[in-house]
Amino acid sequence: MDAISVDIKDRNRFVVAFAGRHGKLMMPVDRFLSRADMDGYSQVVVHDPSACLSMCGSDGRFPDFLGFLAFLRETIGDPERLVTTGIGAASFPAMLCGHLLEANVVAAFSPVVSIGGARHAQAGDTTFADITPTLDRQPASVRELYDLQDVLPNWNGRTEFYLHYARESRASAGRAELLRGHPHVHLMPHPYDGRWSVRNLAACGLLHQCFLASQTDVFDEFYQNLPVVNALADGGETSSTP
Repeated sequence: MDAISVDIKDRNRFVVAFAGRHGKLMMPVDRFLSRADMDGYSQVVVHDPSACLSMCGSDGRFPDFLGFLAFLRETIGDPERLVTTGIGAASFPAMLCGHLLEANVVAAFSPVVSIGGARHAQAGDTTFADITPTLDRQPASVRELYDLQDVLPNWNGRTEFYLHYARESRASAGRAELLRGHPHVHLMPHPYDGRWSVRNLAACGLLHQCFLASQTDVFDEFYQNLPVVNALADGGETSSTP
């Protein structure tokens, strides 16, 4: 799998999908984009096997994150609609690049909002300990981007951020809550435990709603009609109990 793949279909509509080190979005990328009603979009799919979340460049073609960002800008141009998305750790570059590229919509699932910086160190977070030495060698202009709590208060005037997470997962909910109150950040808790994933949304035919402004009302109505929702991570199914 190429670290970066580009498929130009419609230059007025672009999606940048950060597929993480395994090259998937909890399912094959093409299936995810199809379920999200974006298979007709021009697509940039980023797969970073180094696990450095594209912050150290990507594909061996870019010296650092800023070179990678310049590549994205040149590739995307100025479309009418730009979407970025990622899951888990890959949601971090999705949110950061969405902000810096002035995307219309960022959809982050089980979001990660910090990979370094003072708060990260003070909290004793060792999630990214294996890549910390590499991250610490990046230029200061890149290191200052490692905590979205410092970046997103300076809203770019365009991007709406939708953070989807399992409400009953303390870790996932706790990370999302760090961005509560930031401009144009919408917290989208789902009444599941830690087994929840985008496969549940896809199975319910709701994945595409995660990229639309109307999603809050849609999910409120959906969950009101499901008094008890059980997430089955292995099959991505849901069931309700009256």
